[in-house]
Amino acid sequence: MEFICNCIWEKNGRAQNEDALAFLNVTKEGKEYLLAVVCDGIGGLAEGENASSFVADSLGKELLRLLETCKPMSRRKWRNAFLRKIYQCHQMLRMYGKARGIRLGTTLSMVFLCGRSGWIFQAGDSAFFSGKNSLKRKTGVHRTKHGALKQAMGAGKELKVECKRLYVRNCSAILLATDGFYQRVEKELTVENGLSALQKKECSETDIDVWLRNTFRMAKQRGERDNASAICVVYR
Repeated sequence: MEFICNCIWEKNGRAQNEDALAFLNVTKEGKEYLLAVVCDGIGGLAEGENASSFVADSLGKELLRLLETCKPMSRRKWRNAFLRKIYQCHQMLRMYGKARGIRLGTTLSMVFLCGRSGWIFQAGDSAFFSGKNSLKRKTGVHRTKHGALKQAMGAGKELKVECKRLYVRNCSAILLATDGFYQRVEKELTVENGLSALQKKECSETDIDVWLRNTFRMAKQRGERDNASAICVVYR
């Protein structure tokens, strides 16, 4: 399935960027696999950049390990394998923090595709969007009414991962983004023709980069100071 993609990773008004990204596209035995991950280290806790990069890197390595060591798997088995890895990473972050007397954590927004179909995995207030003429958020925002995170990897004893099926159509786009990228501009992302700049046949990686940076600039003009990161994939 033909696609083009690009990403943005901006420190913005923070002292350092605690977001982490992973993107892999692998073809094996005639099947195409895609993994995209966006993680946002929790501000106010220790080592947010380490928590986010650990999770993003671990999930990328897990895809490569599974492709190398396992026989062809059903989509349900892929889902179960990634869920196990996500919960394992959660426990490893908790043990790391306990050993050092600190708390750390990260959000997770992840998509795995085998061909056109696969799964969305979500914990925290990063988000997954998809659509043709406009983007629609397909995941919940796991916050309390006061704005505190209800779900995050590494923080808290229990983790509940939101998991949904995904089917990607031609001429559509998917976006994984941290709250620093989308929360002040979500209305513009979801309006009709919000993706008009990416719908032209000759759309390139440069066009995606321009669209991402224009969106980030809009969020920044509206007062966004948090790290802003996103991965955008446009399917032909």
